Amino acid sequence: MRSRLEALSGECVSLCEERGWLGETGTPNYRLLYSSVESFEQGSGLAIVGMNPAGGPGNAHTDDVDRPFRDPGYSAYLDDNWGAEAGAARLQRAIQAIAMIFVGASASKAMEAIEDPNPRPEERLNSKAIAFLRNTPSMNIIPFRGSRLSDVPLPLQERGEEIGWRLLCLAHPRPRCIVTLANHVDGLPWMTILRESGQRRRPDYQESINRRLSRTYREVQLVGGELAGTLVIGLPAIVRDKNRRDITLPLLEILRRRLQQHGIPSS
Repeated sequence: MRSRLEALSGECVSLCEERGWLGETGTPNYRLLYSSVESFEQGSGLAIVGMNPAGGPGNAHTDDVDRPFRDPGYSAYLDDNWGAEAGAARLQRAIQAIAMIFVGASASKAMEAIEDPNPRPEERLNSKAIAFLRNTPSMNIIPFRGSRLSDVPLPLQERGEEIGWRLLCLAHPRPRCIVTLANHVDGLPWMTILRESGQRRRPDYQESINRRLSRTYREVQLVGGELAGTLVIGLPAIVRDKNRRDITLPLLEILRRRLQQHGIPSS
């Protein structure tokens, strides 16, 4: 597994150099893994997939892209400093709340973990949620950085989706559930996963969170391809609205209810 992940990382470096997608110091502007190599070797059986790493070429030097290869317990959602203390940024807190739901916490408890002013994840989350994040393969479907996806050169977007899909299919054991931090039914990574699985785009289940803002929870069960049988969950509000209680709390409640119906609370 390690050699295959290192090969994908090397492929990203080569593509960044080929396209000139480099930081001010010549650093390749990408981020392949958001969790450790070990989480891909023997993970939780679930996966967290975002769209692409934020930040332009000026941010290329700020990430330690080799840390997931060195630190067996690494999680970007717990250990990285995204403008505040490690694990304290708004998006990190939102992902931490998802982890709380996956290990059986109530939506209100998960929301408390978002709103708690204490910056330290260890003092806001239960130990099961922390273990979940450290053991769950986490990534983006496109590994190349961009403040907006449209900033990333189109050839890197296209090759990035291919690399992201290959990375997702490497996770062992094969994910029985993938949480996508997607914006809408035609957005990444939802669209990529369905296309690579040869599947229609229509969700099997969807539930409105906020009709005025077009926020919807979605699910689809993959029926073909390498990940056939996997449940894919699309969570738009976690990305677009972050800490808005009127959207995030109902979303967490829906997620908890649906996971219970699928029998997926993590042990």
